[in-house]
Amino acid sequence: MQKMNPFPNPFNNGSIQQLCYTVNNLDEAANQWAAAFGAGPFFERLHRPVGDLTYKGETATLDHSHALGQWGPIQIELWLQHCDSPAGLKEMSTIEKGFGQLQHICYTAGDFDKELERMEALGFPAVWRCTALNGMRVAMFDTRKLTGAMTEVYEESEAVKHLYARVAKAAEGWDGSRPYRKEEELPELD
Repeated sequence: MQKMNPFPNPFNNGSIQQLCYTVNNLDEAANQWAAAFGAGPFFERLHRPVGDLTYKGETATLDHSHALGQWGPIQIELWLQHCDSPAGLKEMSTIEKGFGQLQHICYTAGDFDKELERMEALGFPAVWRCTALNGMRVAMFDTRKLTGAMTEVYEESEAVKHLYARVAKAAEGWDGSRPYRKEEELPELD
């Protein structure tokens, strides 16, 4: 019997492409991930603009930084919030208790509007919506009762494909040195 894919997607066939963890320090977390799991290298992206953001239907702001690295086929996002905005990822995190935590899983939807409808019909409300500065739409669904974490869905975007490919390329043949790097050090694609 052939498996039915409810959200056909030429980018990733509906599979999880990223795991995001809340952390207290990007550099320390990147070094720990590299030592414990061989993940990396991680590239810092500081004070990322989020574009037009709504949280539970209200306009919101958010100041955060993250570091992106590769762990086999999965991208790891280490996420640090610099503000107290409830639109951030602190809502369900144990970070104040000194533990990093899986905050969300992420995938790209081939048809973003249909995926929004599908997830909400399954009982997972989109609590966070954003239109990025490049026009790409993103939604964060509260899937904690199923996964223990939120689920982030991207609209298919060449910019995201390119970024993910650059992070994956950096991991190819990486010797484990310098797990934490500046964003400018991300390799370009050939």
